[in-house]
Amino acid sequence: MDKFSLSKFTDQATWMGIWDTVSPWLFGLLLIIVVYIVAKMIRKLLVKVLSKLKIDEKATKLLSGKGKMSLVDPISTVVYYLIWLLALPTILEKFSLSSLAVSINKLISDVLSFIPNLVSAVLVFAIFYFIANAVKVVIEKVLEGLDIKNWLDKVGLKGLTEKVDPVKLLANIAFFIIILTAVNQSLRILNLPVLSNIVDTVLAISGNVLFGSVIIAIGVWVASFVAKLITEHGGQKNLALLAKYAIIALIGISGIEQMGLQTAIITDVVRMFIAALALGFAIAMGLGAKESIGTLVSDIIKKFK
Repeated sequence: MDKFSLSKFTDQATWMGIWDTVSPWLFGLLLIIVVYIVAKMIRKLLVKVLSKLKIDEKATKLLSGKGKMSLVDPISTVVYYLIWLLALPTILEKFSLSSLAVSINKLISDVLSFIPNLVSAVLVFAIFYFIANAVKVVIEKVLEGLDIKNWLDKVGLKGLTEKVDPVKLLANIAFFIIILTAVNQSLRILNLPVLSNIVDTVLAISGNVLFGSVIIAIGVWVASFVAKLITEHGGQKNLALLAKYAIIALIGISGIEQMGLQTAIITDVVRMFIAALALGFAIAMGLGAKESIGTLVSDIIKKFK
């Protein structure tokens, strides 16, 4: 009887030991199944709710108005995997992987603390994107109303306006600058100083390039204007071209310097060339072109009155 009782007790202890070993794995597998079912149900429910709210159509209309944006699938997918991420530490503990569970818990904590910043960054970018589109439309309407293309054609930049639409160019530049600013602000909210510093540099370079381009464009216009005046007052075509390219070179260098590029050697050469041209101009005045040049200068003054 004692032997039978001892054998029975030993069998129970064996089975209890097996159960203690296997049960965590069974509960872990059961938990995986439950999490899978719950995550899938919530994902389907979220897709239905967001589809009924027509979130894709509203986002498309608000942000771009062109094409079709898809937010339902990305949002539902993020929620699905977020549920898995939240359940993962408990599942790992059931499989006796506590050290890994601690690491996952830290990761979850970091993700959850990052989410508010991410939402804020997305909202800031969305607001700036909306503003950028509005500014782009306003600039296009205003410049079209001012008929800037026709004005540029009249001042001698017809060749340029035939290649590039100045209205769209200026509107897109404004849009680009606002979007870069939006990216910069969003990166600061996300506490990514390395990337935000890169965008700061790009913004600074873009500003210099834009200002330098404006200087060069003005130089091209002035050069074309002067060349036209010279030819209209009996000047030789070669002289007009020489003056045109000299002015473009001189002002172009100023524009390039504004862009932050080193042009010291080129500047010295061009200045010497301009000085020689000015000397020739002065000699021409002394040798009989005084009246023609005087008329030319008078006409230039009248043009700007």
